Amino acid sequence: MLLKNAATLECRPWNIYDGGDHIIVVGEVIALDITDRQPLLFFNGKFREMGRLVGGAPWDHPGDAPESGWFAGSSTFKRMRSP
Repeated sequence: MLLKNAATLECRPWNIYDGGDHIIVVGEVIALDITDRQPLLFFNGKFREMGRLVGGAPWDHPGDAPESGWFAGSSTFKRMRSP
């Protein structure tokens, strides 16, 4: 278990799928604990922290894909400061 995490999910294994060079494990969430800590993000080869929301969230429906622009249009990333 990670210490000082933003959220903890306890899951019951539901299914395992072949992902080619990896496996995909899907679980049913049975317990959830959320804190006010900032999330740990890793994007484009670097650890990041969330920036401010840019112009609302233009995500129209669950069928949208991140590469279509909704994610880039609603979020900014900035490099995390060294401790």
